[in-house]
Amino acid sequence: MSLDKRSIELGDGQWAVKEDKLFAFRKDRDKFFERSFDFSRASEGTIINSDGHIQYSGFGDELITNGGFDTDSDWIKGVGYTIGNGNLVATNTADNALTFQNKTYPIGVYRVTANVNITSGAVRFQIGGAFISESFTTSGLKTVYISVTSQQSYFGINTDENNSNFSIDNVSVKKVEQETPRISYDIVDGVVSDEAHLLLEPQRTNLVQYSENFSASWGFDDASATPNTYTSPDGLMNATTLKGNSNSSRHYTIFAKAGATSAAFSVFLKAKELRYVQIASANTTSQHANFDVLDGVIGNVGSGFSDAKIEDYGNGWYRCSVVSVNQYNNIYISLVTGLDSPWLESWSMPNSTDGLYIWGAQIEEGSYATSYIPNYGTTNGVTRSAETANNSGNVGDFNDDEGVLYFESQTLNSSQTEELTIAIGDTTDTNMLRVIFNLAYNGEDSLRVRIDATASASFYRSYNTLGIDPTDFNRYAVRYSGSGYQFYLNGKEIVSGSVNLAFATNDLERLAFGRSGGGGSPFYGKVKDLKVYTETLNDAELRLLTKYAPKDYDVAFTADYVDTVAEINILRTEATDKLYYVISDGANEVSGSATITATEVTISNIDISSLNDGTLTVSVYIEDERKQRGVTVTDTTIKDNTNTPLYSYALQQRATGAVIEELDNAEAIIESLNVEV
Repeated sequence: MSLDKRSIELGDGQWAVKEDKLFAFRKDRDKFFERSFDFSRASEGTIINSDGHIQYSGFGDELITNGGFDTDSDWIKGVGYTIGNGNLVATNTADNALTFQNKTYPIGVYRVTANVNITSGAVRFQIGGAFISESFTTSGLKTVYISVTSQQSYFGINTDENNSNFSIDNVSVKKVEQETPRISYDIVDGVVSDEAHLLLEPQRTNLVQYSENFSASWGFDDASATPNTYTSPDGLMNATTLKGNSNSSRHYTIFAKAGATSAAFSVFLKAKELRYVQIASANTTSQHANFDVLDGVIGNVGSGFSDAKIEDYGNGWYRCSVVSVNQYNNIYISLVTGLDSPWLESWSMPNSTDGLYIWGAQIEEGSYATSYIPNYGTTNGVTRSAETANNSGNVGDFNDDEGVLYFESQTLNSSQTEELTIAIGDTTDTNMLRVIFNLAYNGEDSLRVRIDATASASFYRSYNTLGIDPTDFNRYAVRYSGSGYQFYLNGKEIVSGSVNLAFATNDLERLAFGRSGGGGSPFYGKVKDLKVYTETLNDAELRLLTKYAPKDYDVAFTADYVDTVAEINILRTEATDKLYYVISDGANEVSGSATITATEVTISNIDISSLNDGTLTVSVYIEDERKQRGVTVTDTTIKDNTNTPLYSYALQQRATGAVIEELDNAEAIIESLNVEV
C-alpha cells in the first residue's frame, strides 16, 4: 500500500508497509532503508492477489519444464508421438506410451499447466513415477499438482488408454516455493481493496486429501463431478462442476473424515443452473447450513453448527464456511431446493445436467476458518505452520526516552482465548511496551496496553467500554516519555497518565508480533500499517494519525421543492474537515465546497438557475486533513421554475408518465395544498 505522505511527515524513525516490501525503517525524511522481519513460516499457503483471486503462494518464476514443442531435442519420444511446429501430437498411442524430458525434480509440489486438445482416449502427466490422480478425457486448459516425495529425474506425458489421439500446444511445470511474507488484500462485496495487509495465522492442517479434485477421495450419492470445467478463484481452469441426477433422492458429494473436536469446514462455490447448496455433517441432523450462492445469502443453520459465513470473492464465487460443535464426522456438500431445506434433503431434480461449480474444500480443527490451504493428495493433511513476525530491528532503531508505537490491525476471531500481542522490548520480556488483545479475558473481551519500564504501569479497557469490534480494523497509538503516556484509538484519546515511563538505556531493542524477546503470545490477524516513531507526537498529530476517513454523516435538502436557489444541511460533521457537493438534474450540475467548523453545516443560496426543472440530486462527501475521503451521501428534491402552480406541474407530470419519485412528491404537495384531484 502507498504510504500517506502526511503521516510520514509527522516524525522520523518509523516502520511502515511500503509497496511490495513488508516493512521498512525510515532513517531520515528522504530514504527508506529496508529492515525485514525475521518471518518464520514453514509451509506454503495462500494469498489473495490484486485481481481478487485466491492464489497458491510462491509459484516460482523459474520454469523447470517449458514445452513449447518447437523442437524435440529435449524430449525422448514414446511410440506414436511427434513433436514440432509448437505441438506435441499423439496418434493412436498405446497404453502407457510415454514422452518425457530429463530434468531434476527435488522434493516438493509442482504445478503442471497444459493446453490439451483430445480427439479420443486420455492424457495424464507424471514426474518420475508419480502420476496425477486422474486422466483427462476432455479438451481445454488443464492444471494439476504433483507431489514429489523423493527426488525424481524426469517429467512425462502419458496415456492410460490404447489408441489415444490428442495434441498439446504447450506445457509448463513450476515448483511451488515457500513464500514469505504473505501480503494479502481484503475483498469487500466482491471488489478487491487496493490496500495490502500482512496476514498472520495460527497453525492449521487441511484434512481434505484432495481439496480441488473432487473425483478423488470424495464419494457421491446420485451426484457426479466433472473436473476442470470452469475458472476457479485462483484464476485457473481447475474448478469442478457438481451435478445431481433426476432420481428422487439425496444429491451430494461426501468426504469421510471423523473427528472428536470442533472443526471449521469451508468450500468455494458458484451458481450455475443451481444456486442452493447445503454443508452438512453425519453427526446429527442439527449439523447443517444452507446457502444461496447466487445472491450470497445464508439460510437455515442447525444448532449443531455455529459461525456460518458466506464471503464474496468476486466473479460469482463465494466461500461458504461453518464450524461444527464439539465433533465432526463425514462432511457433505449437498444440492438442495432452498434456504430452508432440511438435513440432506431428498428431492427430484428436473434433469441430470443442472449443477453448480465447486473448488477448494477445507476441514481444519479449530473454532474458525482460516485461509485456504491446498491439498493435492497428502493423506494426513497439509499443514500451514504458525506464522509469526518477530525480533525485527536493533537497539539503534528505537528511542528509550520517548516515542510512539502505532499500528492498524484486525484480529482473526473474537473467540480466541490466547493473548495476542504487538510489542517493542528487550530479549527477556522484562521491559516492554505492548498492546495486548485478550479475546476471552475474565469472561469478556478486552484490550490492554501494558508498559513495563523503569517505573512500571499498565492500564486495561474492555471492548464494550471502547465501543470497538476487534475483528474489524482499528487504529491504535501509544505515546511514552518521561512525562507520561497516552493511548489513542481511532482518532480519540482513551486513557493517559503522568507517571515516568521512559525506558532504561537499551531496553528497547526489537519489535515483534508477540512478546518481544520470548516470542510468546503471538499476534494472529491482519496488519495494514505499523510505525515506530523515535520522537513523541503531540495530541493533534496522534489524533490525525489514528483517525479514519469521515463517516456517519448525512445530507438533506431543506425544502421539498425549490426554484432558482437551494439550501442543503449536512449533519454529524467534524470541525477541520472539508465537504464537497454536487447538485445535478441528470444532465447539468453545479458544485461547491465548504470548510466545516461545527457538527452541523448549512449551505444556503446555492444558485441552481442553470438546472432543468424536475428531480434534483445532491451528492456530498467529506474529506479530512489526511485527504481521507468519506462515503458519498445523497438526497433529492423537486425543482419547478415555471409560472405554472406547482400542483398543476405535478398533475402534468403524472399525465406524461413521471417517475415514481416525482409522483410521490407531487401527491404530497397536492395533499398539502388541499387540492381536489
